[in-house]
Amino acid sequence: MHHLLEVWFGWVLHGGYWGIIFLMAMESSLIPIPSEIVIPPAAFLAARGDLNMAGVILSGTIGSYIGAAIGYWLCLLIGRPLIIRFGKYFLIPPEKLERAEIWLARYETSGVFFARLLPVIRHLISYPAGLVRMNFWKFSLATI
Repeated sequence: MHHLLEVWFGWVLHGGYWGIIFLMAMESSLIPIPSEIVIPPAAFLAARGDLNMAGVILSGTIGSYIGAAIGYWLCLLIGRPLIIRFGKYFLIPPEKLERAEIWLARYETSGVFFARLLPVIRHLISYPAGLVRMNFWKFSLATI
């Protein structure tokens, strides 16, 4: 784990804004990279003068959006049959999928917005949004 932390810190230090975008895109997907090991080092570098704080905020936002959009489009394009067939291996039985779809159809934009505020759920909400074919622009607005 220590080695992974060194790699991630190195990406922020040497990758700068592009490293932040890449790591935050991974964080916004199912890849378990907590934003807490991306943004605090980037903010430290900004406070030290190596990066610009507005650039850090913009890079973090862009990266998070890219990761969420990829999840949305993957589920929109690959869709429901893949989840139904293999979801049980990832603790997503058809019943959970149906509940998520009903909930998202009911709350749509506000549901995505408030789901972004919840730990763990914020990483997963892109997938049901893609599955129910939520309007991409509404999804984007709620995500950003």
